[in-house]
Amino acid sequence: MAGAIRALLLLWLAGVALRLTILAVPPVIPLIHDDLHLSETQVGILSGLPMVLFAAAAIAGSLMIARLGALTALLIGLVLCAAGSALRGIGPHIAMLYFGTIVTAFGVAVMQPALPPLVRTWVPQRIGFATAVYTNGLLIGEILPAGLTIPLVLPLLHQSWQWDFVFWAVPVAIIAAISAFGTANALLLFAAEISRTLAQAKDLPAVFRKSNAVGAGRQHALKGKKLPPLYRNPKNRTETWAGRGNRPRWLVAALRGGKKLEAFAIK
Repeated sequence: MAGAIRALLLLWLAGVALRLTILAVPPVIPLIHDDLHLSETQVGILSGLPMVLFAAAAIAGSLMIARLGALTALLIGLVLCAAGSALRGIGPHIAMLYFGTIVTAFGVAVMQPALPPLVRTWVPQRIGFATAVYTNGLLIGEILPAGLTIPLVLPLLHQSWQWDFVFWAVPVAIIAAISAFGTANALLLFAAEISRTLAQAKDLPAVFRKSNAVGAGRQHALKGKKLPPLYRNPKNRTETWAGRGNRPRWLVAALRGGKKLEAFAIK
């Protein structure tokens, strides 16, 4: 039970991290526009880059999952997401802003396809519920930056959009650390369970040997023991069949001639 709750908590946190840094951009676009003197085209590129990366990098993310595993891909995605968001605050310069956005979006594109296989691995008995849990986290991650940036975060950071990106990168980095620590403990417990299973499996050869010995003894007891005949050839009463093994030629010929097997039964 505790393991399932831990898995659901980690999935929820991963869902939160999926959108925190991406949706930290829209509330500060007016500040970025005024500070870097961006054109509307450049603002559009900044807003559209994540969507393009979600589609373009999803294949690379899937290949990473296939090669490294879903858990490793998730942790890499979390680290990239946090690092990319922090990089956007360096400068300020449009090139670094774009580069940080690309890194962040690539991290999210890696994380998204990693969550469904983790659901099947961690909570195989409640896949639908676990999917709803990380989807709830995703929605919370969308609400927090959109709802808190202007009224709370920017006044706290003296209207600095650079520090705003760093601010929202911090919880993603914390989620990455929690996921790494929590899954490490889970893996240790899993390894201990495997060790106990292997220790119990050491007795299997002895069980098989005993089973084979019993089977061999039974075969030896039956060997040479003649079974009573169940069928007889009415034309030659010395020809019989015990009902086991291949049918004798006389019986096969009679059955092909249209006779029933019951007609040759010994009564």
